[in-house]
Amino acid sequence: MKRKKRWIISRGDKGAEESLIKHFSIDPIVARILVNRGVTTTGQADSFFKAPLDELLDPMLMASMPEAVDRILSAKDNKEKIVVFGDYDADGITATAILLRFFSETGIEAGHYIPDRHTEGYGMSEEAIKKIRSTGCSLIITVDNGINSTGAVDFANGLGIDVIITDHHQPNGPLPNAVAVLNPARPDCRYPFKHLCGVAVAFKLIMALRGEMSRRGASRESLPNLKRYLDLVVVGVVADCSALVGENRIIARRGLEELSKSGKAGLSALKLVAGIGGPVSSQDVGFSLAPRLNSAGRMKSAQPGLELLMTENPRRAKELALFLDGENRLRRQLQGEIFEEASKMALAEVDFSKDKAIVLGSGNWHSGIIGIAASKIKDEFYLPTALVSFNGDTGKGSARSIASFDLSGALKKCESALLKFGGHKGAAGFTLRKGDFDRFKNMFLAIASQEIRDVDINPVLNIDCEADPGLMGAELVGAIEALGPFGEGASPPKFACRGIRFDSPPFYMGEEDQHVRLAVKGGLGKAKIIGFNMGAFFKNVSISDDSFDIVYTPEKNVWRGVERIQLRLEDIRPAEK
Repeated sequence: MKRKKRWIISRGDKGAEESLIKHFSIDPIVARILVNRGVTTTGQADSFFKAPLDELLDPMLMASMPEAVDRILSAKDNKEKIVVFGDYDADGITATAILLRFFSETGIEAGHYIPDRHTEGYGMSEEAIKKIRSTGCSLIITVDNGINSTGAVDFANGLGIDVIITDHHQPNGPLPNAVAVLNPARPDCRYPFKHLCGVAVAFKLIMALRGEMSRRGASRESLPNLKRYLDLVVVGVVADCSALVGENRIIARRGLEELSKSGKAGLSALKLVAGIGGPVSSQDVGFSLAPRLNSAGRMKSAQPGLELLMTENPRRAKELALFLDGENRLRRQLQGEIFEEASKMALAEVDFSKDKAIVLGSGNWHSGIIGIAASKIKDEFYLPTALVSFNGDTGKGSARSIASFDLSGALKKCESALLKFGGHKGAAGFTLRKGDFDRFKNMFLAIASQEIRDVDINPVLNIDCEADPGLMGAELVGAIEALGPFGEGASPPKFACRGIRFDSPPFYMGEEDQHVRLAVKGGLGKAKIIGFNMGAFFKNVSISDDSFDIVYTPEKNVWRGVERIQLRLEDIRPAEK
C-alpha cells in the first residue's frame, strides 16, 4: 500500500537567485537548486563549487582528542601493541582499514579485531577482550562502536588495557571510563559538525595524529598524505547514509575523485566486478560498491572485506572481489525472500488505520539481512519498522525510521524490554529475549502512536521547481550533476511538470513488467523517461486519452559507451483538472 506523496514545490529566493546568476553566469534552474540547499551568497556558492579540503574542521575541536593523540603517540614511543576494534559493516571496515594503514605507514604496531555478527554480535564483549589481552595488547581503539560499552571498558581497564572510543552513535547513558571518547554526539562535545559517521571520526583522529607528529618534528615527507585515504573514507560515509552536507560533502566530493583514480588493489578489483569503469558517483558507491563490501559481514565474516581493503596483491584482490560479489548475490536473494514474507505479515498483522509503526519477528530470517529488509518495508509502507530474527530464546532486531521519528529515543524508552540497543535517529539495532518480544512490540507501538502525527506518515517529495522536460539538455543536466555528490541529506534535484502527455505507449521492462520506459511530450521538445517500479500505474490508465502531472530527476545514462539524457520518474498522478 503505497502512500500518496505530498508534493512541496520550493518558492526559492528571487533576490539570492538573481545574484548567483549574475555572479557565476549560471542557469536559473541551477541557481534555484543552490538556494534550495541553503547556498544563498556568492561566498557560500564559491565554497560549494570548490569543496576545498582546507575547510575541514580542526580535529582538535573534538572532545578528548588531545588525550587520544597523546595516548597513541605514547604507545608508539613505548612500542606498545594496539588493537583496532572494528565493526562488520562498511563504515566499520573502512574505519578499521584507514587506522591500520596509517599506523603501518607511521611505524605504530597494530592489529585488529572484528567481532562475528552471528556469534558475538555488535561491539565489545568480555570474551573478545580476553582474546585481545592474550596478544599482549595494552591499548584498544574502537571504531564505529563503543559509546555504550561501559561494562566492557571497565573490564578492559581491570586487565590493564586502556581504551580509546571512536564512535558516532548516540550515548544511552554515562560515557565509558575510557582514556578518550571521540564522538560528536556526546553531549559535552563542542565539535560543530554532528553528522560524522564512524570512518569520518576515525579520519579526524588520523588528521589530529598527523598534525601532532608534524609539530613534534616529523618531516612532511615521512608522514602519510591523508588525501590518499579519502577513497576509503567516502565508501564508509556513503554506505552509512551520512548526510552529504558540510564536512561530509567535502569528504564525499574529494573522496569520489580519489576513488575514481584509486590505485589500491582492492578498490580497483571491487570496481571491476561492479562494472564501474569511469568516474565513480555516490550512487555507484551506495548501490554497487558498498553492498558488496557489506555482504561479507552480513552473510558470514567481515574479514574478507577488510582483507580486500588492505591487500596490495592484485591477484588476491580479484579473488576477494569475486567472493564478495557472490556473497552479495546470495544476500540479495535472501533479502528478497525476507521482504516478501515480512510484507505479507505486515498486511495481515498491522492495523494501518491506527498503527504508526511495524514490528515483526520470525525464526526464518537471517539476522545479517533484516536491516536492509526493514529499510525496504519502511519505504513500502512509510512507517517506522523493526524486524526481529529469533534464534532460540534470543532475538536480534534491526529498525529503520521515517523522518519524524527518533529511533534511538524510542528504544531508550523501551529499555526495560531489551537486553541491549544502540544506533541513531534513523537506524538502530537491539537484542531481546524472545519472551519479551510482545512487550517490546506493544511499548514501541504505543510510543510511535503518541509521537507520530497522521501528517507524518505521508512521505514528502521536495521539488526544486517546475520545469519543462524539454529543457533538460546535456549542458543543463551536466551543470546540475556538477552540484553533486547527491545522497542522504542532499537528494538529486527534482522537478515538476503539469499536464504532460506521453508520446507513445509504455515499453515494459523487468521480469514482472514492473518498470517502464516512455517518451514524454514537453513544450520544448521530447524527452526519454524511465519509471522504476511504476509498471502497475501505467496498466491502469489510458496513455492516449489522459494527461499527467509528474515529478522527475534528470540524469545522464551511459550505455555501451554512449551517453544519453534520461528523466527518472519520481512520482506521477492524473493531471489536476
